[in-house]
Amino acid sequence: MFYSVGYHPKPELSFGPALGLGIPSLGELLDVKLIDRIAPADLARRLQDVTLDGIDFLGAASLR
Repeated sequence: MFYSVGYHPKPELSFGPALGLGIPSLGELLDVKLIDRIAPADLARRLQDVTLDGIDFLGAASLR
C-alpha cells in the first residue's frame, strides 16, 4: 500500500459516502493506492487474509 508522508503516515484509502442512520449496507466500495501493480484477484485475497472476521472482500478491479 501507498502511505502518505509526514509525521503520521497513513495508508491512502478512500471510502464512499456514509449511509444515513439506520440504513444497512450489503456492500461498500474502497479505493486503495498501491505502490506495486498486482492482479486484482490477488489484492482481494491478500486483503481478506488480514482483515477482521465478518468483513469479506468480494472482488477487486484495477482503475489504471
